[in-house]
Amino acid sequence: MLKKKKFYIIMLFVGIGLIAVGIILNGEVVKSVQGILLGLGAGFIGMNIANLYMKHNETKNPALAKQNEIEFKDERNTIIRNRAKAKAGDIIQWFIIGIA
Repeated sequence: MLKKKKFYIIMLFVGIGLIAVGIILNGEVVKSVQGILLGLGAGFIGMNIANLYMKHNETKNPALAKQNEIEFKDERNTIIRNRAKAKAGDIIQWFIIGIA
């Protein structure tokens, strides 16, 4: 269900790199780029730490990992996720139209 641990570690370092580049950049012109880099870096770090923690818990408790995989592949849960994606897409579409 979860990707390999190496991927999460690499993405963690990408997040740290984005934050470092964001801190290094100076100047009035690049303030918005600096903010975007810092935000993306912080997001990557938080996401990958959470995924590494989940991966660690799954290795400690294989029964929990198996149960999560069964729930993820369950047909009813798949239908619910697809409907939620469709509803979110509709909301975003109307939101963008409203902004325009």
